[in-house]
Amino acid sequence: MRSSDIVLSLLIAALFEAPSQLLPPSTAAMVDLIPSPAASISQAVTCPVGDTTPVLITRDSVGGLPLWQPLGDLKRRYHGVPTNLPVEAGSGEESGQGLEFHVHCLRLTADQERDPLDLSSSAVSWKVQGRFGFLPNGVSATSTWLQLRRAYTGPVAVSAPGVVFVTFCSSPDFGFELEDAGDDVYMTQDEKAISTKAMTGAVVILKERVRC
Repeated sequence: MRSSDIVLSLLIAALFEAPSQLLPPSTAAMVDLIPSPAASISQAVTCPVGDTTPVLITRDSVGGLPLWQPLGDLKRRYHGVPTNLPVEAGSGEESGQGLEFHVHCLRLTADQERDPLDLSSSAVSWKVQGRFGFLPNGVSATSTWLQLRRAYTGPVAVSAPGVVFVTFCSSPDFGFELEDAGDDVYMTQDEKAISTKAMTGAVVILKERVRC
């Protein structure tokens, strides 16, 4: 098992043991997935010029892409391409493999926490990054920490070197990776230590819901 997998497993295990009104986008504006050509996949989150299409992110799908089907099926239907998962700088570990998709201005990365990928099986988690993604209650996928606190209750913060991962008891389907969360939270693992300047860098969807 990769050391990054061990870190993620520890984060998830810790969460499983732990005990504002944002205007929602118009439901009519939510659109199903338009499969992107493989050429549009890149290491950066690409966004077609002028595309501001809001994409609904749920536990089971993102913009129409079903999350828990075998990766081989998704790869063929939605132009998924293999990608190297990021590793912590200086860790010395080898990058694992994931499968990457684009839905309008969002990048979706499927992870099985294993190498090589088993295309006959589904992912165990998905990371969603980019712009114009919205959760079911209208919360933006790039919300600030203060916006998340207004939208959800029961925050649980778990930190590891380079990662601050927060989930909420009121929304057990989603986790949030925070950027610019501040140094104190890495030591205390306390959500109260998270900087008010923190921003959501990625929404993480876990196959097994977090329990509070």
